[in-house]
Amino acid sequence: MVAFEFYQTVPMVSLQDMDPFMQIQDQEKAFPLPGEEFTFVKLDLSRAIIKNPASTFFIQVNTTSMIEEGHFPGDVLIVDRMMDPRNKGMGVVYLEGEFLFCRLEIGDEGIKLHFANQELPPIAIEPDMEFNIWGMVRDILHMDGKVLE
Repeated sequence: MVAFEFYQTVPMVSLQDMDPFMQIQDQEKAFPLPGEEFTFVKLDLSRAIIKNPASTFFIQVNTTSMIEEGHFPGDVLIVDRMMDPRNKGMGVVYLEGEFLFCRLEIGDEGIKLHFANQELPPIAIEPDMEFNIWGMVRDILHMDGKVLE
């Protein structure tokens, strides 16, 4: 299991104040201290990315269904079950006993599931199918193929 401090103290600087030589304050120093010229803040990332804590889940992707949009196995989806489904939004759906990560097309004709993988055709949802929009993807953490333990 991965453990994190509740709040991390991190350096923060605005984009307009960036300088390629920020870490070098004194040319005499052999080893400049990273971030010593920044303002330090306590930042709780969960407050920034989670709107509904009681209904939010982190789900690690183990499929290539959205790979052509840059979402790879190992990435972590931040899924909010309270978010209203929206057309063209990414979601986690339950279809015929399987969870799928896809883009939703919601229209007058019904719901269609789209995948960013040429090997997976769109799926039109029929009334007799076992189907549920389990939650909408609020954000994605790209993990560069790392699997959480």
